Amino acid sequence: MDAPVTEIVFDFKNFENPVVKGSKSQDEYTELYALLKEEAGSEEQSVKPVEWLKQHPNSYVGALQMPYLMSRMNYYQIKEIYEAWPQEFKDDKKIGSEVQKEMAAMKAVLPGEPAPLFRAKNPEGKEIGIADLKGKVVLLDFWASWCVPCRKSNPHVKELYAKYHDKGLECFYVSDDDSAEDKWKKAIADDGLENFHHVLRGLKWDRSKGIEGVDHTNDISHKYAVHFLPTKYLIDREGKIIGKFNDKEIDEKLKEIFGDTQAQKTVITGELTGATSDTIMVNLLNAAMNGYDKQDKVVAQNGKFTYTAEISETRVVMISTTHQQDGRLQAYLIPGENLKLTGDFAKGYHMGGSANYDELDRASSLCDAETNEIMAIQEESAKMEKAGKDIEEIRNLLGPKYQDILKRMNAKNIAYIEQNPGTIGSVMLLSDLQGDDFAKCDKIITDNAKKGVLANVYDKAKARFDKEQARLAARAKLEPGTMAPDFKLPTIDGKELALSDLRGKFVIIDFWGSWCVWCIKGMPEMKKYYEKYAGKLEILGVDCRDKEDKWKAAVEKHQLNWKHVRNGEGDKDITTAYAIEGYPTKVIVDPQGKIVKYMVGEDPNFYTVLEEAMK
Repeated sequence: MDAPVTEIVFDFKNFENPVVKGSKSQDEYTELYALLKEEAGSEEQSVKPVEWLKQHPNSYVGALQMPYLMSRMNYYQIKEIYEAWPQEFKDDKKIGSEVQKEMAAMKAVLPGEPAPLFRAKNPEGKEIGIADLKGKVVLLDFWASWCVPCRKSNPHVKELYAKYHDKGLECFYVSDDDSAEDKWKKAIADDGLENFHHVLRGLKWDRSKGIEGVDHTNDISHKYAVHFLPTKYLIDREGKIIGKFNDKEIDEKLKEIFGDTQAQKTVITGELTGATSDTIMVNLLNAAMNGYDKQDKVVAQNGKFTYTAEISETRVVMISTTHQQDGRLQAYLIPGENLKLTGDFAKGYHMGGSANYDELDRASSLCDAETNEIMAIQEESAKMEKAGKDIEEIRNLLGPKYQDILKRMNAKNIAYIEQNPGTIGSVMLLSDLQGDDFAKCDKIITDNAKKGVLANVYDKAKARFDKEQARLAARAKLEPGTMAPDFKLPTIDGKELALSDLRGKFVIIDFWGSWCVWCIKGMPEMKKYYEKYAGKLEILGVDCRDKEDKWKAAVEKHQLNWKHVRNGEGDKDITTAYAIEGYPTKVIVDPQGKIVKYMVGEDPNFYTVLEEAMK
């Protein structure tokens, strides 16, 4: 900075508004301060100060103000200013370091990025996290009981929830009330927010140490670069950031996501024989097709029943009786189009009631003959097993027949799609195809069909196909001698552990779950080798698909005394990078981090390979 004489002029009777002049830096400060004062109190992003900073990249005064101004700027504004700085500003331990940290935090929550994961306790003491809501659109709201604008915004959020919840909207509130838990709970009750998901932000602050006592380790607000309350994010069904919005913007975005279409009354009438119970179970899958929205019962009279649903987009409905042996019917339910089901629970059924249902019925009935053949094979298999025949022998006898039937069904479905590329029946059949067959037919089906009443069915099938392609690409990179993909995941005690932290020893990465019978059956054998090579071998269990409490309970119950981490969602999901298609999957990694063996399922040969590698 320059150091000429600085002149300060003020009124001895009134010390307000002194005039300071005498240096270039002082002039720059006066100029920038005037712009800041002009925008004081505004909740909008800075405009004039940002433009000033862009125009003065070499101003040390501007650089000094950056840590304070960044909270009202977006990532791209900060990046542009930072990249124009001289290297000495970037290398400054305070200024440069603060800006780099803020840029990293803001980059992590840009639209399209996986939403940063977290878990914290709700008011009832149960651990919940944003990953629990995958398949839903989430309004993530950072608020506090003491925040007046937040409290004023709550009635509006409740209106949005009432309007869009049935379409898949969930509200997740993160409160800045860590030091006032009672006030947090009272505000939830007073504002009627009991239907939302709630956690505290997780900030720890030893105030006796001043700013040095701030601990952001479990601070959710810090992960989301939150500087003002309220701050609202929208997160899509795949767990990715849609963006950060104010109340007006959120209205428009939710209209865009869910549409303004109101829920429409849709009636199912059934005339079905073959039931041994007059109680009909109607299960309506949610929009993401990963769970039930409604599970109802209706009484049938002589096989006839009626059920009314209100839906705004096509859903899958499953219909059965209270007796499992009666079987189950599955159909698509289209908003505003009444569905008529006729036929027999065991022998087959037909859909009707509209042109769309007629088309779906044509496509569904395409392989009725082959479906009957498969049922006959299943019955034959059950008889042979009951007669005491070996399972492997049954597979060898009936397996080729089964595979031949599947090939014929596949060929019929592809031919139908080729002949009917603009129909929703083809979209339905596409959802059952895989690999090259899916890729081929995806190019054939018209965009209008994909965006029609089965748009959500197509989107889900395409997402599944894309994930499988990514898995196959990853599997090609997991050959012996290649570097094992590094990862960092949460441990049982809440810390993080990276695969690279275990370099210098052989490592077995074990992808497992408490729900996986074969995983659990293989644990005793793995324990033997863990003890045999103690000090030379590490086992890293990667738990998949478990809730946190079940994971921890399984580790304790089965006395798995090695290292454990839990697979996550989004950027913390490593199952694609490791091409996981079945459980358990075990990977041997050498002390240099290279793959020795990759194996799916339990196989004694795995330990033979381990023995050879350990020599």
